[in-house]
Amino acid sequence: LNAFNDVCPNSTGYFVLDSNIDYLGGTWITKTRFYNADWSEATSSRFKGIFDGRGYCISNLNIGVNNVGGGVMYSGFIGVATASACIKNVAFVNPVVNVSGTTCHPVIVLDNVHGAATVDNVFVYIGNAANAYSIPEGSTSAKQKTLSVVGSRNYDSGAYLTNSFMVVNGTPSENVKFCLTSNDDTYPIIPADRTYLIAPTGYVCKYGMRMRRQPLSM
Repeated sequence: LNAFNDVCPNSTGYFVLDSNIDYLGGTWITKTRFYNADWSEATSSRFKGIFDGRGYCISNLNIGVNNVGGGVMYSGFIGVATASACIKNVAFVNPVVNVSGTTCHPVIVLDNVHGAATVDNVFVYIGNAANAYSIPEGSTSAKQKTLSVVGSRNYDSGAYLTNSFMVVNGTPSENVKFCLTSNDDTYPIIPADRTYLIAPTGYVCKYGMRMRRQPLSM
Protein backbone atom coordinates (compact mmCIF):
# COMPACT_ATOMS: atom_id res chain seq x y z
CA LEU A 1 0.00 0.00 0.00
CA ASN A 2 2.85 2.38 0.76
CA ALA A 3 4.31 1.68 -2.68
CA PHE A 4 1.03 2.86 -4.22
CA ASN A 5 1.20 6.09 -2.21
CA ASP A 6 4.76 6.69 -3.42
CA VAL A 7 3.81 6.55 -7.11
CA CYS A 8 0.28 7.94 -6.81
CA PRO A 9 1.08 11.58 -7.76
CA ASN A 10 0.68 12.08 -11.52
CA SER A 11 0.13 8.35 -12.10
CA THR A 12 -2.22 7.11 -14.83
CA GLY A 13 -1.70 3.47 -13.87
CA TYR A 14 -4.17 0.74 -12.92
CA PHE A 15 -3.56 -0.42 -9.35
CA VAL A 16 -5.21 -3.44 -7.69
CA LEU A 17 -5.28 -5.01 -4.26
CA ASP A 18 -4.56 -8.74 -4.12
CA SER A 19 -5.41 -9.24 -0.44
CA ASN A 20 -6.88 -7.58 2.62
CA ILE A 21 -4.54 -5.08 4.31
CA ASP A 22 -4.42 -4.23 8.00
CA TYR A 23 -2.66 -0.85 8.39
CA LEU A 24 -2.72 -0.92 12.19
CA GLY A 25 0.26 0.91 13.68
CA GLY A 26 1.02 3.03 10.61
CA THR A 27 0.10 6.56 9.61
CA TRP A 28 -1.17 7.22 6.09
CA ILE A 29 -0.35 10.62 4.61
CA THR A 30 -1.37 11.12 0.99
CA LYS A 31 1.39 12.38 -1.27
CA THR A 32 -1.00 13.96 -3.74
CA ARG A 33 -1.83 17.66 -3.68
CA PHE A 34 -3.57 20.35 -5.74
CA TYR A 35 -1.43 23.35 -4.78
CA ASN A 36 2.15 23.91 -3.77
CA ALA A 37 3.04 25.90 -0.65
CA ASP A 38 3.09 29.13 -2.71
CA TRP A 39 -0.43 28.30 -4.03
CA SER A 40 0.83 27.59 -7.54
CA GLU A 41 -0.92 24.59 -9.08
CA ALA A 42 0.82 21.23 -8.56
CA THR A 43 -0.39 19.71 -11.82
CA SER A 44 2.01 16.76 -11.61
CA SER A 45 0.92 15.81 -8.08
CA ARG A 46 -2.66 14.59 -8.70
CA PHE A 47 -3.81 11.00 -9.09
CA LYS A 48 -5.01 10.31 -12.63
CA GLY A 49 -5.31 6.53 -12.67
CA ILE A 50 -7.50 3.74 -11.28
CA PHE A 51 -7.36 2.12 -7.86
CA ASP A 52 -9.31 -1.16 -7.88
CA GLY A 53 -9.65 -2.89 -4.53
CA ARG A 54 -11.19 -5.98 -6.21
CA GLY A 55 -13.45 -6.43 -3.20
CA TYR A 56 -10.68 -6.47 -0.60
CA CYS A 57 -10.56 -4.48 2.62
CA ILE A 58 -8.18 -1.87 4.07
CA SER A 59 -8.50 -1.92 7.86
CA ASN A 60 -7.34 0.52 10.53
CA LEU A 61 -6.09 3.19 8.14
CA ASN A 62 -4.83 6.03 10.35
CA ILE A 63 -5.13 9.05 8.04
CA GLY A 64 -2.95 12.06 8.75
CA VAL A 65 -2.46 15.33 6.87
CA ASN A 66 -0.23 16.24 3.95
CA ASN A 67 0.75 19.70 5.19
CA VAL A 68 2.29 21.20 2.07
CA GLY A 69 2.86 24.55 3.78
CA GLY A 70 1.31 27.97 3.35
CA GLY A 71 -1.99 26.69 4.67
CA VAL A 72 -2.26 24.00 1.97
CA MET A 73 -3.36 20.69 3.51
CA TYR A 74 -4.92 17.45 2.26
CA SER A 75 -6.27 14.34 3.95
CA GLY A 76 -7.89 11.10 2.77
CA PHE A 77 -6.65 7.89 1.18
CA ILE A 78 -6.07 9.98 -1.94
CA GLY A 79 -5.76 13.73 -1.47
CA VAL A 80 -6.32 14.97 -5.02
CA ALA A 81 -7.55 13.28 -8.20
CA THR A 82 -8.42 14.36 -11.74
CA ALA A 83 -11.40 13.60 -13.98
CA SER A 84 -9.80 10.41 -15.30
CA ALA A 85 -9.31 8.94 -11.81
CA CYS A 86 -11.40 6.19 -10.24
CA ILE A 87 -11.41 4.53 -6.81
CA LYS A 88 -13.57 1.42 -6.76
CA ASN A 89 -14.40 -1.97 -5.26
CA VAL A 90 -12.78 -1.44 -1.87
CA ALA A 91 -13.83 -1.37 1.78
CA PHE A 92 -12.35 0.82 4.49
CA VAL A 93 -12.94 -0.67 7.92
CA ASN A 94 -12.42 1.39 11.08
CA PRO A 95 -10.48 4.26 9.50
CA VAL A 96 -9.30 7.03 11.82
CA VAL A 97 -8.79 10.58 10.58
CA ASN A 98 -6.48 12.98 12.39
CA VAL A 99 -6.32 16.52 11.05
CA SER A 100 -4.62 19.52 12.61
CA GLY A 101 -5.13 23.24 12.25
CA THR A 102 -8.38 24.80 11.18
CA THR A 103 -8.29 24.53 7.38
CA CYS A 104 -8.00 20.81 6.57
CA HIS A 105 -11.21 18.87 6.04
CA PRO A 106 -11.47 15.34 7.52
CA VAL A 107 -11.96 12.92 4.62
CA ILE A 108 -11.62 9.14 4.40
CA VAL A 109 -11.38 8.25 0.69
CA LEU A 110 -10.88 11.27 -1.63
CA ASP A 111 -10.32 14.80 -0.37
CA ASN A 112 -10.20 17.01 -3.43
CA VAL A 113 -11.00 16.66 -7.11
CA HIS A 114 -10.09 18.52 -10.27
CA GLY A 115 -12.79 17.36 -12.64
CA ALA A 116 -15.34 14.62 -12.08
CA ALA A 117 -13.36 11.77 -10.57
CA THR A 118 -15.33 8.60 -9.76
CA VAL A 119 -15.70 6.76 -6.46
CA ASP A 120 -17.70 3.58 -7.09
CA ASN A 121 -18.63 0.54 -5.00
CA VAL A 122 -16.81 1.78 -1.90
CA PHE A 123 -17.87 0.71 1.58
CA VAL A 124 -16.83 2.47 4.78
CA TYR A 125 -17.49 0.79 8.11
CA ILE A 126 -16.91 2.61 11.40
CA GLY A 127 -17.31 0.32 14.39
CA ASN A 128 -17.00 3.04 17.03
CA ALA A 129 -17.89 6.57 15.98
CA ALA A 130 -16.09 8.11 18.97
CA ASN A 131 -12.74 6.74 17.77
CA ALA A 132 -13.05 7.81 14.14
CA TYR A 133 -12.47 11.55 14.45
CA SER A 134 -12.20 14.41 16.93
CA ILE A 135 -12.55 18.07 15.94
CA PRO A 136 -9.28 20.03 16.24
CA GLU A 137 -9.28 22.77 18.85
CA GLY A 138 -10.36 26.13 17.46
CA SER A 139 -12.25 24.76 14.45
CA THR A 140 -15.37 26.68 13.45
CA SER A 141 -16.06 25.38 9.91
CA ALA A 142 -19.04 23.05 9.53
CA LYS A 143 -17.01 20.98 7.06
CA GLN A 144 -14.24 20.48 9.56
CA LYS A 145 -16.78 19.17 12.04
CA THR A 146 -18.04 16.61 9.50
CA LEU A 147 -16.19 13.40 8.66
CA SER A 148 -17.01 12.44 5.09
CA VAL A 149 -16.25 9.75 2.54
CA VAL A 150 -15.51 12.27 -0.20
CA GLY A 151 -14.66 15.95 0.22
CA SER A 152 -15.17 17.54 -3.18
CA ARG A 153 -14.52 21.04 -1.83
CA ASN A 154 -15.81 23.85 -4.05
CA TYR A 155 -15.11 22.50 -7.52
CA ASP A 156 -18.28 22.62 -9.60
CA SER A 157 -17.79 19.29 -11.33
CA GLY A 158 -17.42 17.44 -8.03
CA ALA A 159 -16.87 13.70 -7.70
CA TYR A 160 -19.30 11.00 -8.78
CA LEU A 161 -20.01 8.76 -5.81
CA THR A 162 -22.02 5.72 -6.85
CA ASN A 163 -23.07 2.38 -5.36
CA SER A 164 -21.30 3.29 -2.13
CA PHE A 165 -22.30 3.58 1.49
CA MET A 166 -21.03 4.20 5.01
CA VAL A 167 -22.07 2.37 8.16
CA VAL A 168 -21.54 4.13 11.50
CA ASN A 169 -21.97 2.45 14.87
CA GLY A 170 -21.98 4.16 18.24
CA THR A 171 -21.99 7.76 19.41
CA PRO A 172 -19.48 10.26 17.95
CA SER A 173 -17.23 12.63 19.82
CA GLU A 174 -18.88 15.92 20.75
CA ASN A 175 -20.24 17.85 17.74
CA VAL A 176 -18.80 15.42 15.16
CA LYS A 177 -21.10 14.61 12.26
CA PHE A 178 -20.86 12.12 9.41
CA CYS A 179 -21.91 12.34 5.77
CA LEU A 180 -21.02 11.08 2.31
CA THR A 181 -19.42 14.32 1.14
CA SER A 182 -18.26 17.40 2.99
CA ASN A 183 -20.13 19.55 0.48
CA ASP A 184 -23.33 18.23 2.09
CA ASP A 185 -22.61 20.06 5.33
CA THR A 186 -26.06 21.65 5.16
CA TYR A 187 -27.52 18.22 5.88
CA PRO A 188 -25.07 16.15 7.92
CA ILE A 189 -26.02 13.16 10.02
CA ILE A 190 -25.31 12.62 13.71
CA PRO A 191 -25.31 8.82 13.80
CA ALA A 192 -27.32 6.73 16.17
CA ASP A 193 -26.30 3.12 16.60
CA ARG A 194 -26.31 1.37 13.22
CA THR A 195 -26.98 4.25 10.92
CA TYR A 196 -25.98 4.09 7.30
CA LEU A 197 -25.77 6.52 4.40
CA ILE A 198 -26.34 5.40 0.83
CA ALA A 199 -24.99 6.94 -2.37
CA PRO A 200 -27.50 5.94 -5.06
CA THR A 201 -26.45 5.59 -8.68
CA GLY A 202 -25.74 8.97 -10.18
CA TYR A 203 -25.11 10.73 -6.89
CA VAL A 204 -22.99 13.83 -7.58
CA CYS A 205 -20.99 15.32 -4.73
CA LYS A 206 -21.46 19.06 -4.95
CA TYR A 207 -23.46 21.77 -3.26
CA GLY A 208 -27.18 21.28 -3.05
CA MET A 209 -27.14 17.49 -3.15
CA ARG A 210 -28.48 15.42 -0.24
CA MET A 211 -27.90 11.88 0.93
CA ARG A 212 -30.48 9.32 2.01
CA ARG A 213 -30.60 8.04 5.56
CA GLN A 214 -32.11 4.68 6.44
CA PRO A 215 -31.90 2.33 9.44
CA LEU A 216 -29.66 -0.66 8.95
CA SER A 217 -31.37 -4.02 9.38
CA MET A 218 -28.93 -6.67 10.51
